[in-house]
Amino acid sequence: MRSYRPGLYRMRVFVFLIVGMVLLAGCDGGPNDPPPDRPDPPETDNAAPTADLTLDTSEVEIGTEVALDGSGSSDPDGDDLTYSWRLAAAPSGSDASLADEAGITADFTPDATGDYVVGLEVSDGEENDTDDGSLEAVQAVVEITGDISSDRTLTSDETYRFPNTDPVDIKEGVTVTIEPDTDLRFAEEAGLDVFGTLRAEGTAEDSITMTATRGNRQPGWWRGVEFSDGTSVLDHVQIRYAGADRVPGEGAASIYQSGSSEADLQLTNSTIESGRGCGLAVVPNIESTLQTFSGNEFRELEKPPVCIPFAKVGIFDGSNSFPPQSAVEVFEAPIESGIEEKTRMRSLDEDIPYRVTEDVTVSSDTLVIKAGVHMTFAENVQLEVFAILPAAIEAQGTAGNPIRMTATEGNEMPGWWQGIYLRDDFGGTLSNVIIRHGGGASSPANITAEQVLPGLDAQGSLTVENSRIEDSGKHGIACNDAGIDLTAQGNAFAGIPGKPITGCGTE
Repeated sequence: MRSYRPGLYRMRVFVFLIVGMVLLAGCDGGPNDPPPDRPDPPETDNAAPTADLTLDTSEVEIGTEVALDGSGSSDPDGDDLTYSWRLAAAPSGSDASLADEAGITADFTPDATGDYVVGLEVSDGEENDTDDGSLEAVQAVVEITGDISSDRTLTSDETYRFPNTDPVDIKEGVTVTIEPDTDLRFAEEAGLDVFGTLRAEGTAEDSITMTATRGNRQPGWWRGVEFSDGTSVLDHVQIRYAGADRVPGEGAASIYQSGSSEADLQLTNSTIESGRGCGLAVVPNIESTLQTFSGNEFRELEKPPVCIPFAKVGIFDGSNSFPPQSAVEVFEAPIESGIEEKTRMRSLDEDIPYRVTEDVTVSSDTLVIKAGVHMTFAENVQLEVFAILPAAIEAQGTAGNPIRMTATEGNEMPGWWQGIYLRDDFGGTLSNVIIRHGGGASSPANITAEQVLPGLDAQGSLTVENSRIEDSGKHGIACNDAGIDLTAQGNAFAGIPGKPITGCGTE
């Protein structure tokens, strides 16, 4: 049996306590240990600066220094900013460069014509922002403020500005020649009225430009070019942002051939775009002619690309380009003897229709309508072949490319327009023609043939074959005289509330 020894026991307890304290101190950390991890204090948010670039001009002559100013830039925290300038874009052939790329201001000198884009970046050391600006460099600017009363040549080494709100006249007997690659800029409601001769002949590589002054590029900013007399040529010319109203009651157009006198115009290989009125408007004057009209392109126009008398529809040769979903507007003008070539209607590009807005009369000649032509007619309008002398219509479509005569878009209903009306001494052939929506209030049928004038030794003759006569307000084909010579074969009738054929010696 072991004896109890109080001293030894107390010593063991003491040692145990010392070891426990050391272990506890190791768990909780000692005075020399690093403090425990704690969340970092919240950082103050830094707001991004705002870059503000100011140009001292939007249009400048070549060789003129342009000042750039970034002093409008700011930082919401009041931080100091650094600046970095760059020439982001320049015309081909330009060697221009910025004089100071790190200052609050900078400058450069354009050395080629065209558009320049300058960029500015500002930084507060953590965040940055950018801004940019653009300008156009032009040749030396010459202002034309008065009428042109003597022969003059406008050259490509100068830019011409028309600053007045009244048009500048080219006087009778005066010739103005415009060289290729020449720019003409027009102020609000400015324009060019031609009573003499204008020869604006550019090239495919160097077209002539007629446009709005810098910063005012919007449809209808200036009036456009009006031809009142003389013989003129527009070839490879770009006309933009024209079509302001000329006078109250008169139509607006980028190119306007007036009827005040005799104006002959050749319009070829040109672009008419972003206009408010018609691209080309021709008034019904038998003395004025549109001698050549080919290779032109019309884009982004608020009204029809061409507004023209019916007697002039022969100018279209299939080489012109029109905006999708547009129409050539056609209004009334008698087709007189001696202009037979002008009576040939050809199909327009991309199924663009002729929109006939007024009654049309073929009075003493032959109207020839080629395969593929699409004509739409406004309300109550009719196509009339009417004369004491022989007059005729020849509409020759094909099975795969028929001629169509229908209501204007959105008005496809029986009786919308009057239809085709043939009277007295007439002749007509309608082959592979689709005629819809005629037979209006004053017309008995889609096709009406009548003998009206008493005692006239006239003979009406009409052939309708392989055609579709549809959706008439009344009959399909109607005659008032059994002596009218009608040949009808291979036709289809649909949507006819009356008779397909009536009063033509067939009953």
